[in-house]
Formats: sequence, C-alpha cells, structure tokens
Amino acid sequence: MPAAGGDAVQITRNDGDRALESPDGKYLYYIKGDRYPEQCSAWRMPAGGGEETRVLDSVYCDGFWDVGEQGIYYFAKPDEKGRSEIRLYEFATGKTQKILMLDLRYAYIALAASPDGRTILYSQFDQAGSDLMLVENFR
Repeated sequence: MPAAGGDAVQITRNDGDRALESPDGKYLYYIKGDRYPEQCSAWRMPAGGGEETRVLDSVYCDGFWDVGEQGIYYFAKPDEKGRSEIRLYEFATGKTQKILMLDLRYAYIALAASPDGRTILYSQFDQAGSDLMLVENFR
C-alpha cells in the first residue's frame, strides 16, 4: 500500500515472499521457492519498480534471512543431521562465505544482522521436549 494511502499495489511477481528493503533504500529483496521447501532463491528489483533479477540460490526456505550493507545473510539448506550454516553472500565480490554452523532440528530459526554487519542475532532452541502432568481432583 502506498505510504500516502490508496489501493494496495503488487510489487513482486511470480510468488515473491518475505520482502526486505536494502539499507540504502534502492532495492527490494525477496525470496521465491524454485525448489520449495528445500531451497529458495533470493531476488531483487528496484524499490520504485522494474525488472527483477536473481541474486542468490541455496537459501533455506524455512529459515529467516537479512539484507545488510555488505550482503545477504541467510541459512543454507540443512544437511541430513539437521545442521545448517549461516552464510554471507557478499555484494562486492559475489562470493559466499560460511559464518557459523547450527543445529536446526527443533525450530523455525530467526536471523537478523546489525547495520554495520559486525553482529548477527539468531534464535536457538537449547532443549526441545515436553512434560506430561497428572492432575487429580481439579474440579
């Protein structure tokens, strides 16, 4: 919906999802599930509209991702043991680097990078389980 009000305007095409604006406001980044649920691609288009461009493959569809000044921080598809890497796709070089390996078996993981790119915040379950309780005479 335009900031000044009015009717909603479709921005992404062909199932774009989870849009993020670049820090400089020039681009809109979003993902598409080319091989959903295993793997998505990150795309971008000018914030004012225009042609979309594929930027990056191998983004884990169920993981969060973030766009910073240096590049795109994202989770790779988990391996057979449920482990995944946080990676950084660098805009300047077009290369991807591994930042950290995590165990993703228990959760839909959140991810955010600080504006200066020096800190990454992510959620993590340290324990997964449940307790069964017997409650007698509760009426």
